[in-house]
Amino acid sequence: NIEKLNPKFRVDLRGVDWANFLDKAQRRLMPLFARGWLADYPDAHNFIYAFYHSQGRYPSAQGYANPELDALIEKAVVEPSPARRAALYRKILAKGHDEAPAIFTVHPSGVYGIRTWVKGLVDNPVNLGIYYYPIEKR
Repeated sequence: NIEKLNPKFRVDLRGVDWANFLDKAQRRLMPLFARGWLADYPDAHNFIYAFYHSQGRYPSAQGYANPELDALIEKAVVEPSPARRAALYRKILAKGHDEAPAIFTVHPSGVYGIRTWVKGLVDNPVNLGIYYYPIEKR
């Protein structure tokens, strides 16, 4: 349906295996791609750096760079005051929103049905999978 926005747009969808995807993305041979990101550490910097810093995973693959954002990100990550740090990240998000280097879509949520005799399952908000090791039947 992108043609409805502009009839000159042309999208050629191609499936690419993971190794080729990473190679093509880093060499900027894929002008548009879909990819996911999960928090591996519960901190704003985990997402901010990946999506907005010129050396982050996505900007480096997209050729996006904003020296002002880089400087703000580098300042925010070492800011000891939680209030000032939060203010810096809000400013970074506002600038990132205005420049829109990426299109953010959805983030799935997990729903689990657990029997009453299953013990040890702890929900982890930074991981969508289940860690089975501590789970037991009682």
